[in-house]
Amino acid sequence: KAVRIEEGILRQPFGLAAIYLETGGGGGEDDDFSTVLFPLLARKEVKPFLDKTLPDYVGNSVWERLPKRAARRYLFRAVMPVVAIALIVSFFTAWGYLLFLLVPFVSGYAYLAYRDAGWAIDGQRLMLRFRKFSRTTVVVKRRRVQASEIQQSFFQKRAKLASFKISVISSFAGAHFKVRDLDEQDGRDLLSWYIQ
Repeated sequence: KAVRIEEGILRQPFGLAAIYLETGGGGGEDDDFSTVLFPLLARKEVKPFLDKTLPDYVGNSVWERLPKRAARRYLFRAVMPVVAIALIVSFFTAWGYLLFLLVPFVSGYAYLAYRDAGWAIDGQRLMLRFRKFSRTTVVVKRRRVQASEIQQSFFQKRAKLASFKISVISSFAGAHFKVRDLDEQDGRDLLSWYIQ
């Protein structure tokens, strides 16, 4: 099982979060589920809540951030689809150029995703943080991780970056969590922590 803390993009400015418990059973898809432990909680109350309900999933580790060179990849992945769509639409209508107005917004989102991403190890606990739409923090104990892997694209390899992914549920539709573009040596260290 793993604890997942979700801070929605509209809730985060108000310091609010939701807490979920990801669990897996005997291997059947019906045995795997996500339970809402608390649907709306002040961020400062998350640690006291977990202290009372799941003390094994509370840590005080220092978060490791992504290297600065990873920011370019976050920006590229966010901006390039918008630019490509804007160019295609602009070919058919002048209104397509208005799509370029989205570039500052997606650039801001990319910076948030880069800034929020990170990881930490506290003894037997691993913590991953990343952003899709919500900022997600995952806490899992090593013995609860069912699989982990390092993924590296051609462009990541050139930049000495990698993505680290873990699975905590055995079914195909299970819970998978990934931090993109961490330093490739950090990825190896995380994999070593899991397999040792």
